[in-house]
Order: sequence, then structure tokens, then C-alpha cells
Amino acid sequence: MQEILVWVLTVAVLAGEYAFGLRKKKLLGALLPAAIAAVLAAGSVMEHTARYLVPAVGCVAALAAAWAIGYARSARYQKAQLDRMKAKDI
Repeated sequence: MQEILVWVLTVAVLAGEYAFGLRKKKLLGALLPAAIAAVLAAGSVMEHTARYLVPAVGCVAALAAAWAIGYARSARYQKAQLDRMKAKDI
């Protein structure tokens, strides 16, 4: 059950980052990876180990990739939204 919860949370966070990228929200797209990196870095400092730094780098990289993919597709997304609005007006 715990594994399912972890997967659901992971998918939700990545979907959120993708949505921030689609809407070109740079600040919101940067806050989540920075917060996760800060929490994992603080955990490493408190335990006097570098154990959490590798997952922190991987997590930040995955979130940055999800945001970048959304950002790259944002022009097509905005055009589709405009086409839908125009279709409703006609």
C-alpha cells in the first residue's frame, strides 16, 4: 500500500511540474525542486552523511525535465486553447 502511495505522489508532483511548464510559470516550476533539494540537503547535514544528496540530484533533475518538457510544448498547448476558443465563438 505504501508503494502505491509513493507512486501516486510521484506522478502527481511530476504532473504539477509539467503543468507549470505548460503555463510558463518559471517561479512555481523552480520552487518545488528547490524545496525538495533543501529538505534532502538538510537531512544530509543533520545526519552528517551524503546519503540523501544523490537522490536529491536525481529528483531535481527529474522535476526540471518534466518542467522543461511542458515548457517546450507550451506553444502548441496555447495554440490549441486559442483554436478551441475560436471554435466556440463561431
